[in-house]
Amino acid sequence: MPETTGSGQLTQASDRDCFLTESVDLAETTRPKTPKVTNIVALGNLNTTINLRSLAVYGINVIYKDCEKSLWMEIRGENKSKARVFESGKIVVVGCKSEELARISGKWYTNLIRRANKKCKKLQHKGLMRLC
Repeated sequence: MPETTGSGQLTQASDRDCFLTESVDLAETTRPKTPKVTNIVALGNLNTTINLRSLAVYGINVIYKDCEKSLWMEIRGENKSKARVFESGKIVVVGCKSEELARISGKWYTNLIRRANKKCKKLQHKGLMRLC
């Protein structure tokens, strides 16, 4: 049966012989893991109002929700992401794996909106959030 000595070491007794095992300091062996970023959320503003109905007609992979006054757009392929576009011109891009892909996706969504809404301006990035 194992017994502890006063020095914090563990002593193991067996039928044939007794041996002393070394004590292991857990603070040295366990290191905090670095978090892995799985999702980046980018916020942007177009500084103009958007006609969501016309955007729903011209857009591809678009879901229009009239009761929420918002529109979901989706990119399929290498950079899988989704964007929620509001009537006020605010855009929330979700699902990117890096900050650079979030910026590229924001530009891509802005170009899609420009096709339907000619008075659309350049996207102003307001912030990025990293989710682990």
